[in-house]
Amino acid sequence: MAQAERGFALVNRGHVDEGLALVDESSVAAVAGELEPGTAGGICCTTIGTCASLGEWRRAAEWTEAQDRWCKREGINGFPGMCRLYRSEIKQLRGQWLEAEAEARRASIELENFISAAAALALYRIGAIRLQRGDLEAAEEVLTQAHARGTKTEPAFSLLCLAQGRTEVAAASIRRALEDPPRTTSWDAPPDTPLMRMPLLRAQIEIALAAKDLATARAAVDELEALAGRFGSQAIGAGVASARGMFQLASGGAPVAEVALRTAVEAWTRLEAPHEAARAWMGLAQACAANDNADRAAVELRAAADTFEHLGALIDLSRARELLASLGDEGGGAPRHTDARQLKAFVFTDIVDSTKLGELLGDEAWGKLMRWHDQAVRSAVAEHGGEELKKIGDGFFLAFDDTDRAIEARSPSSAAWPSNVTPRVSPRQSGSASTPPRRRGSPRTIRARA
Repeated sequence: MAQAERGFALVNRGHVDEGLALVDESSVAAVAGELEPGTAGGICCTTIGTCASLGEWRRAAEWTEAQDRWCKREGINGFPGMCRLYRSEIKQLRGQWLEAEAEARRASIELENFISAAAALALYRIGAIRLQRGDLEAAEEVLTQAHARGTKTEPAFSLLCLAQGRTEVAAASIRRALEDPPRTTSWDAPPDTPLMRMPLLRAQIEIALAAKDLATARAAVDELEALAGRFGSQAIGAGVASARGMFQLASGGAPVAEVALRTAVEAWTRLEAPHEAARAWMGLAQACAANDNADRAAVELRAAADTFEHLGALIDLSRARELLASLGDEGGGAPRHTDARQLKAFVFTDIVDSTKLGELLGDEAWGKLMRWHDQAVRSAVAEHGGEELKKIGDGFFLAFDDTDRAIEARSPSSAAWPSNVTPRVSPRQSGSASTPPRRRGSPRTIRARA
């Protein structure tokens, strides 16, 4: 474990190859079953966290899968929560936001009584995902919960303030985070390391540019590039290219900005990070427009808008359409099918082993039970604002505007059933459509037993 922690520290100081070699060696021993479960699990999480902090998502995923196999072999239930948290981060990067939030929510539940600090990090992940989707009220709610549990909420909190139009508050908040970084747990990057500062610096650049504070943005870009030079990660390089390009664009250097932002688009695309790529596309379009290439700018903006629409990134989509309209693109400002859709949580239920149960009870008792079942389910759905889409045999196809309501719309307790036999009603599968959130507590993909 000391070797793994030493490797983690070396990576954070910029000695990447040396540090990764140590954590890899430690993790091989851990997943091979050579160590006690508590020690082995801690080593694996250190390794996965190290890879994730570098932006080495493929490597992090490989170690996550290895840890999963080890946990199943050892019959351990706690550490999968950390695996799930890292999986959530990977899915967030790849634009699978509803799945990422579902993973983070499950991680927060699994880790609640196992590692409370890690459970708080899961809440932060949920807040960051909701912020990207543009569900600002829901993002603020869960980030507040994460803060109350003692975890750091930067840079998401400062970026939330920026999205809310509170630019001065955002600037002050991110400045405090950089000047006095909070103490963190061993499950996160240690304070005052390059890996911890770089996301904060990227946020400061975005906020400073919004505030037209070019001096602060320039200093942050210079520091970001200096720190990033100590690492060889493609993700870190892509982030630097995006930040430098946006600063050059704001400073009047559109030609060099176009080169940097095109590099960023290509890098984020290779990393399968669609949201980051689309944001770089939007910046690239602005650089093209500033270079008197409106046709090329429209092409880049349409690519960005299509990606934002697919992801459900509402605020970014609105901005892309505004820019398209300013270029005279006839479809730029027109709402498309995303705005006409609603976000729904779908639930499919059935009675477990209904055929055997019907044979056991007989037709008369079974008919009575089914009538009671149908009335009970429909009452619960109506009480929680749901909608019955279709009755399928002994089950239902239901829709809810909010996932929390879908989960709460449970059948009554077994004592209420008009029979000595207790059937089990189970959602067979459930999910949510990837469409714009409409209010606080927007739907998320769920799996639950009623």
